[in-house]
Amino acid sequence: MSRFAFAERVRRIERRLVAELGLEPRALPPELAYLEGSFRGERATLEARAYSGPRVGYMRCVEIESCDLDIGNVLALARPERSLPVLGIDLVEVGRDTAVVVADLSPMAEAEGDRARERDVLARHQPPAALPSAASSVHAELPDWAREWFSASALSLRVGADQAEASAAATLAYVTAFIELVRSDSVDTGGVDTAAVVTARTERTALRQRAYCAAHRERDRGLLLLRRMFEPSLADRFLREVLFPVEVPR
Repeated sequence: MSRFAFAERVRRIERRLVAELGLEPRALPPELAYLEGSFRGERATLEARAYSGPRVGYMRCVEIESCDLDIGNVLALARPERSLPVLGIDLVEVGRDTAVVVADLSPMAEAEGDRARERDVLARHQPPAALPSAASSVHAELPDWAREWFSASALSLRVGADQAEASAAATLAYVTAFIELVRSDSVDTGGVDTAAVVTARTERTALRQRAYCAAHRERDRGLLLLRRMFEPSLADRFLREVLFPVEVPR
């Protein structure tokens, strides 16, 4: 049994996002909502669930489990007219000794003032340092392609089982900050917005969200594991339709 219990951690995050952001289930093709395969000769399973709501265009949670594997992944994309950051969480345990914990609010807004507000909100929710700081490890843990998209406040750490609870608290800070940003955000900017301005901002954000998903699909070599674990054509569809969709639902 996994020492990190990432599947349960993902479900707790999922319940919070659904309850606090008014999310409703989105139907996934049955063949992509549950997959069976193998990892190192042992049975492997994948479960996925997706949602949307008034201010969140797409949120999905994924769990992958096998004898020596425990992965949890969460992605939440706000509706593009709001230019809010992408919530991304990746929890990976291979073996039973250490795990990689990654969490970020990847910025979609262009204005530095908006990005500064996002950093301030996150900072308010981060717990007292119980883990090595993100700043000291982000460049060591994240590949080059990810640093092009992730924020300077990204959490990216390799942790032992004794740090499981501390890493959970650190991860939840990003969830709490995302919820606050979504619930407090407004497209009203003091009456200066016109329909054309809102439309242009929405299209820029939608384009950036699509590029964010494309960067993961095309450059994250860790995702090649899906094709080795599951039927390749289904794994490819899952990658393009569920995990990091080519067309982000609007």
